[in-house]
Formats: sequence, structure tokens, C-alpha cells
Amino acid sequence: LASALSEVSMQTLRDEFGPKTAAFLSDIAAGVNLDPVVQRNKANSLLAFKSFEPIYDMAGLQRWLRVLSSELKERRETDTATNHRVPTRITLYHRGARPPNSRPWDMAAKTISRS
Repeated sequence: LASALSEVSMQTLRDEFGPKTAAFLSDIAAGVNLDPVVQRNKANSLLAFKSFEPIYDMAGLQRWLRVLSSELKERRETDTATNHRVPTRITLYHRGARPPNSRPWDMAAKTISRS
């Protein structure tokens, strides 16, 4: 896309987008970006990952869910205290006998239904 943009004349860019946007597009096509680098301290998401062998009984599943939920709770509390925000969505990813699957849920929901 940048190579195609670099082939467009500056006059055509000015005619289509105006002088300011034309200059920006020309610089981007040439790989020039004069914006200052801004350090970002906040992560965009929290991640808790657990991998385990197949579980065939409810007690084993409950144990692993407790470990995962405990770690998520701890990370959420730390992030909330540090960045003054709360998560709004959780996505669970699982794989097994069927193809891998993921499903997002809004955190505002009181329960997660099975489907």
C-alpha cells in the first residue's frame, strides 16, 4: 500500500486531500514519521494463561478454575489500583477434542450461560 501511495504525485494528493494531509501521506509513504515516541506504561489487556492435561472429573476442573480465577482476580486488583480502571470483557479460550474455541463475555453480566 505504501509503495502504491508513493507513486501518486504530490499535486494529486493535494488536490484530493488538501496540503496538510497530502504532506502527511507523502511522509508516511516514504517511511518518515516525525511524531515523538510516547512511552506507554499501561498494558492494553490482562492475560492469565493456564495449560494442563485433560481433566475428566469435576473436582479437577474446579481446582484449575480456582487457580485461574485467583490469578485473574489478583491481576485485576493490581491493575485497578495502578491504572484506575476495571476490565469490561473476559474471553476464555479452550481446546480439546473439538477444534479450538474462544468466547468473549461482558463483565457486567452476573452469570455466564452455557452454550
